[in-house]
Amino acid sequence: MKLIGIPPYSQLEGALGVTKKPLEWESDLQMKSNFLDKKEQLKADHGVYMRRHPELKAILADFLQFLLLRKPRDVFAFAADYYASFCHKYPDNPLRAPPK
Repeated sequence: MKLIGIPPYSQLEGALGVTKKPLEWESDLQMKSNFLDKKEQLKADHGVYMRRHPELKAILADFLQFLLLRKPRDVFAFAADYYASFCHKYPDNPLRAPPK
């Protein structure tokens, strides 16, 4: 048997008789506290990474300047093409946008 694709959750939900409960983490104090703790930890980790890799700030500044000068319609394709040029390990990157 060949699986063509995974059916959407809405189809599985009815077939299995399982209903999805909404996650109301904002009203649950414990979950909100966990979220805020994780958020602060990630911000700290990202700050440490940025301080340890000063070249990253230069790359991001260069990208933003290039983005503002070119003003592309599809920012995601533009970003994929821009950063694909830095990828020497995978020269045939499928994310690289086709030339226009």
